[in-house]
Amino acid sequence: MPNDAVPLTVTRDAAAALWSVSTRRHLLGVPLVDGEEVLLLVDGHLTCLAAADGRQVWRSPDWVGEIEYPRSTPLTVAGDYVLVPSGTTARYSAQPVALVCLRRADGGLAWRSDTVPLSGYQADGQTLVRWQRDKEVDGPRYIEAVDLADGRVLWRHEHDLIDDVLVAHGRVFARTGNTVTLAALDARTGTRLWRRTGEQARGGLAAVRGAGIRKTVLLAVSPRSGVVTRIDPVTGADLVSRRLSGASRYGARWNGKRLTGPDAWVGFGRLRVRRLGPLDSLRKQTFYAPLQELYWYEDDAVAEVTDRLYAVAKVDLGDPDYRRARGKRIVSARVGGLGPRLLTGLRWPRGVPRRERRGSFVELTPGPRHLFAVLHRLDGQGLISVRDNRVRWRRPAHPGLPVPLGGDRVLVFDDCGAHDHLRVLDAETGLGAEPQVCDQPSSPTA
Repeated sequence: MPNDAVPLTVTRDAAAALWSVSTRRHLLGVPLVDGEEVLLLVDGHLTCLAAADGRQVWRSPDWVGEIEYPRSTPLTVAGDYVLVPSGTTARYSAQPVALVCLRRADGGLAWRSDTVPLSGYQADGQTLVRWQRDKEVDGPRYIEAVDLADGRVLWRHEHDLIDDVLVAHGRVFARTGNTVTLAALDARTGTRLWRRTGEQARGGLAAVRGAGIRKTVLLAVSPRSGVVTRIDPVTGADLVSRRLSGASRYGARWNGKRLTGPDAWVGFGRLRVRRLGPLDSLRKQTFYAPLQELYWYEDDAVAEVTDRLYAVAKVDLGDPDYRRARGKRIVSARVGGLGPRLLTGLRWPRGVPRRERRGSFVELTPGPRHLFAVLHRLDGQGLISVRDNRVRWRRPAHPGLPVPLGGDRVLVFDDCGAHDHLRVLDAETGLGAEPQVCDQPSSPTA
């Protein structure tokens, strides 16, 4: 397919630093913001746009294929390279996936992998780590490392069971084996640096990449004892532990997959959220949502923006008004201070019907100062922008999650008949540069 087969139409509002990009329908991929540039697929070609004005910086001559993607971006930037998968991976299974590695500077092809069953992959520095953990797939379950420069396999370890895998600062942290072993491996050589076994290795894993390996946060959460332990990523020794088991009629239920930053960790119970920070002491602050069931098991069910914690909840089945108020909503509380905090609903503009304030499924995307949320309802999807617990604007949502940009801007998708649009909107007002090729302008609603 020729590199210039699909033209892009760019509309700019230079005074407000807003722009839109348009092309034929079903040809735009979900973007990834990388510094001052935006990466996305356009008709199967990786394309780089300037975040400031939408100007095309380069477009890869290599066609990576007609790929169906989820609502979030499939692209991964790792050092000097960009990884593009042929499909999606699933944590508890293995899907046939091929990886295409392109140069970040110009989109040139570095290498392509064969299509193999994959459960997941992560890249760090010069190394790609991928794994297959599905016991239903023929062949061994394994973790292996690949050189990003040429696709060469550096090492491969086979295991009878693979659970969590995390890659940070040249190390691979993996929980494996029926006897449960948490080990740290050198990402380039596969050499084991340390390991923990038994109860000390059980539970969820979470990590925050810091400015170096010593600044990287590694947490292990035990579901049996309710103990959260911060582990030294260099030696594997305990740094600090805290028991978090709580009393509720459903018991204590915690995981460790949600980290909101280098100094805050959020764990969930059925009716409460606990925030830990700073991580050197694991001090806790508890947030309650009376008669609300908090969706602790969803990756995007909690977000922290400036000094507020936002969570997704639904009315508990024990509430007598459940039928009238069914569906999920967003609850919020201010972070900091002493004592527990009550999670309450957002402040909506007057006149917005109750049914439009909830959704059967809610997705949260944190920005620098705003929270963006997509509420899925039977009659369609709605996108809202929230600051300081107040809904600033709402508009219809289209395929693809919103992607925050710097300077209180957000990237959203619009479809308009025969065209797709990638638009930059003002996060506070919802206004943006109107596409030239669109005859159905879409404006935000206060």
